[in-house]
Amino acid sequence: MGDATDGQRARAASDERAETRRYLREVEARFVALRGRGFALSARDVGRVLAWRERGVPLGLVLGVIEEAMRRWRADGARRVPTLGGLERSVEAALKRRAERAIVQVDDAGPDGSAWPRLKAAIEQAGVAQTEPRVREVLRRAWASLAQDERGGADPWEVAARLDEALTAELVTLLGETERAAMEREVTAAIGESARAMSERALAERQAFEAARWTRARFRVPDLVGELLA
Repeated sequence: MGDATDGQRARAASDERAETRRYLREVEARFVALRGRGFALSARDVGRVLAWRERGVPLGLVLGVIEEAMRRWRADGARRVPTLGGLERSVEAALKRRAERAIVQVDDAGPDGSAWPRLKAAIEQAGVAQTEPRVREVLRRAWASLAQDERGGADPWEVAARLDEALTAELVTLLGETERAAMEREVTAAIGESARAMSERALAERQAFEAARWTRARFRVPDLVGELLA
């Protein structure tokens, strides 16, 4: 019995270390890619990310805050490039909003009651406005997936991040050759000369981000993590 317990503890500790490494890698890759320069986080930033992980800050929330900051920065090029230290207050604010929404009793108040209704409402509104049957079907499946995750007690921030990626991947398959070429040109233009200073992994992350942004705009589908951060 003692050996079994020790073995379970060892496996649990190993799983925890692996999850911590994954959390750090995901934040590092997204931040470095979107920032457009650099190859790794500083030692101070690594400590900051590990502290978020230790506190239980959802990975989807951190990635969402980073992406939102980068969107705002690109809209106003005069501002300084965001830093992880500068995003600490944004992470705290998003975490507070998440906690506040978690304790709200949802009734007929509408989409502002909690994260799940906000996500469903965003997809519903996109579906109503959508004129392409294939896109409506993609959104219908996304809504059904949301409902299932909600019933299963999943974390809405994690689900929003996952669905953002799944929606983009599915919608890209609906693009014709001409549109794919247009997307690739605009992605390349958005990254510009900064691509030369990026690692292969960081460049791939930045390309995926820009392609996702272009695809959401093309098909008029919501950025679900952005909906939670709004």
